[in-house]
Amino acid sequence: MKSQIDFQSYIDAGTKAYAEGDYATGGKIFLAAMKDAKRVNLKDSSLVAILYNLAFFYSQQQRPKKAEVLLEKALSYAEAIYGRNGDAVDHIINRLADLLVKEQQYMRAEGLYNRSLQIERRLYGAEDPRLAKKLLKVAWVQSLQNNFDTAEKHLKDALELQINAAKAQQASGNKAAKRVSMDIASDADELIDDLIADDVELPAS
Repeated sequence: MKSQIDFQSYIDAGTKAYAEGDYATGGKIFLAAMKDAKRVNLKDSSLVAILYNLAFFYSQQQRPKKAEVLLEKALSYAEAIYGRNGDAVDHIINRLADLLVKEQQYMRAEGLYNRSLQIERRLYGAEDPRLAKKLLKVAWVQSLQNNFDTAEKHLKDALELQINAAKAQQASGNKAAKRVSMDIASDADELIDDLIADDVELPAS
């Protein structure tokens, strides 16, 4: 029975409805998918996607408790499938933390943001500028708890990552520009000789 149900079609149709802003239709699709998943005792990555997207529907419907329960179930299955430090796990943790902030459960949200930050450090490296966004979230939830000193530290860390990334990009751009300039100067005669020898038709200016 399980193999006869195309759960990917459910997921594709539901996410397409969400992308078009039709959350009611998307929600109905994922509810139907959840019923079939229960019926066949589904426990693979498709179930994670269904739970996650159904949680999104309930969040849009201003029913955060249902969304929270679904995200926690999605997290549990994702950890069993991908391990505790997988990218999919990180994605769910982040969404759950965002939801908890809206519910004013700041301490729980902070714990999840910090866990997400540790996962992303493993995935990307400690100096990756993508960590800045998570550091800002940690600082935000800390400031909501009036922990301004620790929030300030995370803000500074986020800013430092972004500044270092900008400097590295600028240095890389300058080196590339210099290298291109040197290559043109050293290879110009050879390039022109090749064009003449091959009788290449140059484009009209």
